[in-house]
Amino acid sequence: MRKPSGDSKQFLRAALHLLLVRLQRTHRAAFRHGQGLVSDTRLQQLRYLLANKLTELRTVEAFAAELAISRGHLHKLAQRNFARSAKQLIEDHRMMHACRALLLTDSDVASIGYDLGYTDPSNFARSFRRHMGLSPAAYRQQATK
Repeated sequence: MRKPSGDSKQFLRAALHLLLVRLQRTHRAAFRHGQGLVSDTRLQQLRYLLANKLTELRTVEAFAAELAISRGHLHKLAQRNFARSAKQLIEDHRMMHACRALLLTDSDVASIGYDLGYTDPSNFARSFRRHMGLSPAAYRQQATK
């Protein structure tokens, strides 16, 4: 495991701050629309799966099956509580895991992509670039300066 430098710690803090700001905006948007956050055991299960089973469950269908709900119900649960589709929510968490792996391990980019369910390194790199604004290698390089 790689030990983060002072600059990479600041970079990680900034990335986490950005994530918290996005979550806060999502939370506010849900309450503005009168929906509130549902205290649902399935929501708790979904959070657990996103945190702990992301590398095993690779599709929306797999998450829905694990929760014993339909794909449509999972989509509504994600939309209502996170203002994101189920697919977007899963992809957001994949990118958070990718960022953490890029910053804290020496694993190559292709291995990280495979671990997160991408069958082609170029698909992982393209998805990462779309979410983060730079390639995985550039993200790692910028964070370790």
